[in-house]
Order: sequence, then structure tokens, then C-alpha cells
Amino acid sequence: MKVLLIRPPYSADTRALAKLADFPLGLAYIGAVLEKEGHRVAALDALIEGFDCEELLGGNLVRYGLPDAEIRKRISDFAPDVAGISCLFSTQADNAHAVCRIVKEINPAAVTVMGGAHPSVMPEESLRDPNVDFVVIGEGEYILRDLLKHIEAKTDYSALDGLAFRAGGKIVVNPKTTFIENLDELPRPARHLFPMEKYFDPAKYQVRPLAPPAATMITSRGCPANCTFCSIHPVWGHRFRPRAAEEVLDEIGRLVASYGIREIHFIDDNMTLDKKRMLAICAGLRDKFPGLKWLSAGTALWALDEEILEAMAASGCYRIYLPVESGDQEVLSRLVRKPLKLDRVPALVRKIKSLGIETHGFFIVGFPGETPAQVRRTLRYIRKLDLDHHYLYYATPYPGTEMYETCRQKGYLRANRDLKGLFPREIHIETEMLPAALLRRMVRRHNMICQWNQFRRHPLRELPRIFSKLRRDLERAGKFKNIF
Repeated sequence: MKVLLIRPPYSADTRALAKLADFPLGLAYIGAVLEKEGHRVAALDALIEGFDCEELLGGNLVRYGLPDAEIRKRISDFAPDVAGISCLFSTQADNAHAVCRIVKEINPAAVTVMGGAHPSVMPEESLRDPNVDFVVIGEGEYILRDLLKHIEAKTDYSALDGLAFRAGGKIVVNPKTTFIENLDELPRPARHLFPMEKYFDPAKYQVRPLAPPAATMITSRGCPANCTFCSIHPVWGHRFRPRAAEEVLDEIGRLVASYGIREIHFIDDNMTLDKKRMLAICAGLRDKFPGLKWLSAGTALWALDEEILEAMAASGCYRIYLPVESGDQEVLSRLVRKPLKLDRVPALVRKIKSLGIETHGFFIVGFPGETPAQVRRTLRYIRKLDLDHHYLYYATPYPGTEMYETCRQKGYLRANRDLKGLFPREIHIETEMLPAALLRRMVRRHNMICQWNQFRRHPLRELPRIFSKLRRDLERAGKFKNIF
């Protein structure tokens, strides 16, 4: 069959101008599996191919990516039997549905399959769109492979695990109960389906590399933690499923040989959870790829120790992202349920910095049940850690999470909030204990203190950043002056 895998355009808040142009690994894995089955597969990344195309939407939203007319032409030229449309975030649901509509307008007989985190947690809502034929729940490689076998053979697909569809005028959802046990049996991501040179432009990286060109990789799936705000479990599950160290190193070798890659961005949720495997990966990086730089986007802080950190530093790691989430132990343990003891974190940060590795921390405030005193405790904790950089977000109730259900049941969701606006820089939850106006004031004061402290400590380093931000603000005000 002719299968077209599509990443739709991307909508962002103009006040943040956030573009996500990282490589679509999920689609590349699916493409590799389908090619192995003998299907004719093509890919259309409407974001990266139309990265400089901008369309103003309502409010503060702007859409980046190919215009609909070009998307329509590309779909029509390939004439797919099946279109697989990625929808990783609830904020992007409208863009994914728009692509499904275009596919059906071109050929009503073409089969549309939507996958990703959003349809995985909201399959019924996704299938209320008549332009969506199927929803794949969770990791999609084998579900889509098996669905295409049934479609091609005209046999019954109704028992497929993790598949949602319409039958007899009703929506049927088969819950996701199984995950790929051995990730090493998956073929390497089909990067050749994508215009790889476009991803190597430093201006398009979500995380700007130290030594471009850089490539993203994933070495494991699944997270055993039970954080109430996290929506990854419906996609990857709770059990940690690692790839073998030698398989990881083999893929790196192919990236270096094929694309001249000099930096790797590992985007696992918990790359360091298995110590023996992590040490083996670090040893291989050190011995086989001297000079290669890498960073870890997902780290199991409760499993880190000095031996792992020293091995990471020796193998070219230059940045670690630390998902601390809260600086109040009660919030972390009772409201978030993250298995992390905060008293371990300061020593870890000092050790990481002593090894010359950048420390970037993630924090969230405004959880349902959090008090103003606990928010202030988190903000003070952040400042005491003296991280190289930190990202502070408001608690965001993503569908499919325990936090979303708590907020829905208790009436904490702010009025006039829909899925299109679920950006973590905005406040979406308001409780009796923590009014939105108070939370916003505390965060603004914290940001001002941090900016002053950074300038006071590192004036020469911070001046270029200040001027760069000012330039971006001026450019943004000129470009989007009609909505400011």
C-alpha cells in the first residue's frame, strides 16, 4: 500500500514564539516498520518544510508550517492509500484534524489514521471527526502494521489491541494493554524518508547544539514513576523498556557515518534508570566516538550517582536536564508522587557542575492542592540551587493525566480554556488556596530576582542575552503588532 506519514504544521503562542522542529522520531520508526513490510512509504513534515511560513490565527496564536494549498498538493501528488497523521500535543489537535480533512477532500476512500499522545488519551473525541477513520493508541509501529494487513486483506481488525474506530455508528476503543517487549527488534528509524539537511540547520533546533549537526535518539521507553501531571504513560506505559547498549552505539555509528553527526540529543524520559546499561553506553561513547558531544533530556534523578555522572562527563555529555518539578517535599511526594528526595538534589547539582556539565532544571508551580507557602518554597529552592538555567512552568492539566481528572472533578479548570490553549506558560488551574493573580505575581517576582542575580554574577555573559531578547521582542512586536 502507499502510505504517507504526516507531521502537520505547528501552532504556538506568539508571546513565546516556541517552535518545535526536532526530528519526528515516532514517524520515522513507523516508516521503517512499514517499509520492512513492503509498503511504499513517504513522509511529509509540514513543519520543517514550511518552517519560515507563518499564518496568524485568532488571539495570540500563529501557525508555522506549509500552507494548506501546498499540503494539499503534496498529498495529491503522492495519492496515498493510507495517511498516518501525528498529533503529539492537545494544542496541535486542530492542525492534525485539518490535515485529515484535506486527505479526505482529495480522496474520500483514503484511510486516515491519527496517532500520538493526544489521540491516545482522547480517542473518542478524535473519532468524532468524520475525517478520522482510526486512532492508534500508544506506540504505533506494530498496531499500524497489523491494521494495514487487515485493510489490505479485507479481514476483521476489531480485536486489535490499542485501536479505536467506528463500527455500526458507534465508537469502539480497544484499550492499550501490550507494549513492544524487545525494542531492539525494531528497525532503525527511516530517516531517509525525511529531508535530513533541513533538520541540521542550527536555527531550526529546538535545543541549539554545541557541535552541529546534531541528531535526536531514544534509547528506552516507559517510566515507572507515577507523576500525576505526566501524560506519557498512555503512550509508553509504566514499565521501563531499555534498548541494549550495543544497539544504541550501533545506531550512533550509523548516524556519524551517514550524516556526519557530531552531537546526540537523547530524548528518553529516564535514560539513566539502568545503571549498568548507562555505564556501558558511556564507555562506548568514550571509546568509539571521542569528541562526540551529547545531552540527556530525561534523567531519573533518584537513580543518579557520582559514578554515572563521572562516566557521562568522560563520554562527552555537556548538559543534563534535571526534572526536579517542585522544591517542596510534600508537594513532590503527595501531590506529584515523584520518587525523589529533594535533599539529594543540591549535592547532585554541585557534582554535575564540578564535572563541567551544564545543569538545566525543570520546575512546576500551581498544582491542585499547593499552597502559596509551598510555591514560595519552590521558588527559593530554585534560586538556592544555582542552576545554569531553569524552566519554570505552571501546572498544566493535560487530558489523560490524574491531575486533569482531579481538576475536572473539583472545578479547578479555569473558564474559557480549551485544548488549543494548553501551553505551560499560561495558568490553567485556579484553586481556593492559590488564586491565579497571586501565583502570577509570585512567578514574576521570582523571574525578576533571577534575572538580576544572573546579571550581577555574570554581566559579560548576560549582556548579549539581554540584547538578543530585546531584539527578539522588537522583531516580534513589529511582526505581530496587530495582536499586541
